[in-house]
Amino acid sequence: MTAPWENNAIKPAAVPYVYLAHFAFPVLESWLDGLRNCGAEPLLYYGNDVLSLRAASLDVIRNCPTAAPYLSWVEP
Repeated sequence: MTAPWENNAIKPAAVPYVYLAHFAFPVLESWLDGLRNCGAEPLLYYGNDVLSLRAASLDVIRNCPTAAPYLSWVEP
C-alpha cells in the first residue's frame, strides 16, 4: 500500500487500532452488529462498502465469524 509514497518525503503511518475494511457485498446491519460483538467498533462509513473500524488487533476483525466471511479486505 505504501508504494506510491516511496519517493515522497512524507510517509503514511497506520493509526493504532484503526482499520479500513471493504465488504465484498452491500453491508448489512447484522454484520456490523457481529463486529461489535467480536470487539470491533464501526467508526465511519465511506461508501462503496468501505468503513473504518476500531479494534484491539487486526485478528479481531479477520476472525469475527459473523462478519469475516463477507470481507473483501481489511488493512491498518
